This record gives sequence, structure tokens and C-alpha cells, in this order.
Amino acid sequence: MIWLDRNENQFGPSPACHTALLETAQEDVGVYSRDFLRGVKSTLSERLAEHYGVTEPQILLSSGSEDMLKQIVHCYLRPGETLLVPRYSWWYYAAAAREVDGLTMQYPLRIVDQNYGYDISAIDTLIKLHQPRLVIIASPNNPTGNTLSDNDLIDLLRLYPETRFVLDEAYHGFAGIEHDETPRLISLYPNLIVLRTFSKLYALASLRIGYAFAGSAYKKLTTYSARYLGYNTLSERIALAAMEDDPLL
Repeated sequence: MIWLDRNENQFGPSPACHTALLETAQEDVGVYSRDFLRGVKSTLSERLAEHYGVTEPQILLSSGSEDMLKQIVHCYLRPGETLLVPRYSWWYYAAAAREVDGLTMQYPLRIVDQNYGYDISAIDTLIKLHQPRLVIIASPNNPTGNTLSDNDLIDLLRLYPETRFVLDEAYHGFAGIEHDETPRLISLYPNLIVLRTFSKLYALASLRIGYAFAGSAYKKLTTYSARYLGYNTLSERIALAAMEDDPLL
């Protein structure tokens, strides 16, 4: 049975992922990560930083991007404060806000030539009127599939430097990755955090491997999300195998 509402990748992961699992030694499973001895969170965060041209401390790891989204909302949204989200989007955005007694407000999407698109002027107006604590933009958006250009994102980041923007790119790669410069924007715009995951593009949903590129305005989150004993080293090893076997990287 195929559960369409989960948007699971039906093609399966790279065969290299299965090989990495089979080659994992028994003794590797029974110990905690030692990557902290090298001054990094993990080998995976180190590899992601190298590939995307950011510093390793700017990479945050999580149990899927769902976990990172929850951490962001719990870290920054206080009772009665507003989370701004797309009108047609993932239901969990509002659920996470309710967990901390926050409010959710939706901004409209526009329809052009029978396709959905982001209405930047509407987002601009709502930010001015309601001063949300967090603004979530999904690109590509689930379920409408529309994306946000880097130029439009930069316009919003420049206009509202005190507002934290969360760019949810869980479906990164399905709209093309030839010009993948978004992660580097965090160095220019500290109010931006970009969420990604290995669940969709790499078909590793059950391993729950999410990561984020965090601007300096998310320093509190960096401490909030830190894990003293490290992360899931087996999942990281498989994620690294997926990255190494990706012809586009």
C-alpha cells in the first residue's frame, strides 16, 4: 500500500545506504559518538558544512526536519505570539504553535496561470500589521508545490531584520538544485534558518535525519538543540553514504 499523504519516496534509497548498514561493526553500535573530541557535532554536520560552504557550528542536526521545526517553535514562540504560515501548508505548523499556546495566522497564496505562487506583498502587509515572532515559508510548499525565489526571500529578510524567517526546504531537490545558494544566505542574513531532510530526496524517511542552516540570530537554538551524547551515528553513516553516491553533489 502507498500512503500518498506521507509523500514517501517510492524509489528507495541508494544501494550504498544498504551497504553502509551492512558494513557497520557490532562494536560501533554500543558506543556514543566521539566526534566532539574534534570540536564538531558529527561527521555528518562536518560534511554538510564542507559541501554547502558554511561553518560547521551553523549546521544543526535533528530527528527529521519535523523535530527541528518543533525545536524552533518551542524555543522562540511564546504564549500569545504569532506564527505566520502559508494558507495551504503542512498542518503541523499550527500544531507546533498550539503546543506552546502560540497563535497561527495564514498568509494567502496567489494563483497565476493555474499555478500557486507566493504573494510577497500580502506577506509584507501581514508582517507590518501583526509583527509575527516567526514566519514560515515552505519551498517547495506542501501541497501546492510553489517555490520562493532567492530574490523574493532576500527582499523579506532585508525588510524585516528583527523577524525570524524559517525556510522549510523538506522537498529540496524536487524543484531543481542547479543553483543551490540558499544555505549561504545565512551568513548575510542572520534572521534566516533553512530546514532540510534526508527523508524525501534520499528516501531515508525512517532514519529521521534532518538538518538546518542557522543564521546567528538563532544562537539560542544552537544551544537548545545541542545533544551532549551526540546524535544517531548509524543514521549519519547511511546519510553520508547517500551523499557520496549522489551524482549531483
